[in-house]
Amino acid sequence: MRGTSTGSSGLGSTRHHSWAITATGGWSPLNPYPRGFLGLRRGELLGVSWGDVELDGPMPLVRIRRQLLRHHGQGVLLSELKTAGSRRTLHLSDPVVEALRAHRERQEEERTASRAWRNEANLVFTSTIGTPLDPEVFGKSVPRICKAAGLGHWSIHKLRHSCASLLLAMGVPLEVVSDTLGHASIRVTMDVYGHLLAPAKMQAADAMRRALWLEELPAYDPLAASLATNADGESLHNPVTSDSVGRPGLDPGTLGLKVPCSSG
Repeated sequence: MRGTSTGSSGLGSTRHHSWAITATGGWSPLNPYPRGFLGLRRGELLGVSWGDVELDGPMPLVRIRRQLLRHHGQGVLLSELKTAGSRRTLHLSDPVVEALRAHRERQEEERTASRAWRNEANLVFTSTIGTPLDPEVFGKSVPRICKAAGLGHWSIHKLRHSCASLLLAMGVPLEVVSDTLGHASIRVTMDVYGHLLAPAKMQAADAMRRALWLEELPAYDPLAASLATNADGESLHNPVTSDSVGRPGLDPGTLGLKVPCSSG
């Protein structure tokens, strides 16, 4: 299905918007590959160029470094991202790599078929004649396309929020989610999504429980056994004392624990 391009206004076909929605974190019947670009902001998504994308090699990736914004009185402009946190590199899964390759082939077909084609910035998501997609018009079209795809009324912000929630639910560390979303600091991510970390906190409490009581530890762990058994071989039911714990700041790999060393 091909829509009618509106030229310089940037509103391309529904199919092109569907590809962009896929990159934001959703899907459509026209593209089965979800959450391709991991929750990008609207302007970041539309500002991705093919020069930012590396599809070959062992670690395909996309560099997020520019955004497409509408400036009143100036039209749609491509500008560099200003903060270090917003400039980031995201890795791409194999299905997304294949989807982008197919999209690039279709875009090339449109380029050769249209005498009016112009894509000076080499953008990934354009209208059917290569012009940038208007960020405001694209944002308004997202809920309509999501509804047609059976998702309901989802905005780009909701898709971005859903991406973060899914990553946390899958056990991705908070700092990685923060980097993925391009937050200024991990504190921002914590303030917005901290309520989703309750299961991880329960896991931390359970890990500490298993670390401090011998009956919960594997029999083959000599370090844990030495901490949970006193010199007489009696089971230690009291918490670990300061005599068995090393100074703070030691190598995390040793957990800061003093381990008896044999002489000689």
